[in-house]
Parts: sequence; C-alpha cells; structure tokens
Amino acid sequence: DLQAALGRSQLARLDAFVARRRDIAARYARRLGGAPCGLPPDPRGGRHVYHRFVVDLRRPVAPVIDALARRGVTARRPVFRPLHRALGRSGYPIADRLWAERLSLPCYPALADAEVDTVAAALLEALAA
Repeated sequence: DLQAALGRSQLARLDAFVARRRDIAARYARRLGGAPCGLPPDPRGGRHVYHRFVVDLRRPVAPVIDALARRGVTARRPVFRPLHRALGRSGYPIADRLWAERLSLPCYPALADAEVDTVAAALLEALAA
C-alpha cells in the first residue's frame, strides 16, 4: 500500500519527469555530437522518455566504465547481463555484442545541467584516451 501511494503521488509529476529526461537527452546529444559513439534517437519529437540514455561505444565498455569512475562518474551497462546468459543459454551473438558495447549514462530528473556536462566531458575524455 505504501509503494502504491508513493507511485500515485509521483504520477502527478510524470510529465515533468519525462520533460526533464528529454532535456537531459538533448543536452547529452549536443555535448556528444561528433563523438566516436552512437547516440540514441533524437530527443526532439517522438515519444522517447529516455528512461536511460544509452550510447553505442563500438568498443568494449568495461575500460570506459573504469575511466569514467576515475573521473567520478558512475555509468553502467543498460542491463546487468543478457537474459540468455542468466538462463545459461548461448547462441545470441547480437545480444552479446550489444551488452559488450553499450553504456547507460546517468539520466534522471534531478540531474543538474552541470552534472550532465560533467558526464559528457568525462565520456569524451575517456573515448579519446
């Protein structure tokens, strides 16, 4: 009941949360334009809510996560591990590649513009190294 009440109270703020996430995504897109990574769909228009801002590094993600951490930025893979691995299955090379090369940057409504800029700058530095 407590979680339901909290969830209901947050629904009143949903539009503002989504708008802020879209603003953050647009800021990331501006800061990371031209970077050696793929960006998610354009935040202007469409229905994307940017629950996550996932970039395609086109290289192993672990060293970049470590480099970001050294700069004080916490970034993670979009999922802990692919579902087929959790089930002990194999034969999903595209899922394995996506897991190995995708990075989820911080993207939550309370993230300040200066923090978005810090994350973007740290990613650019890590990709240049």
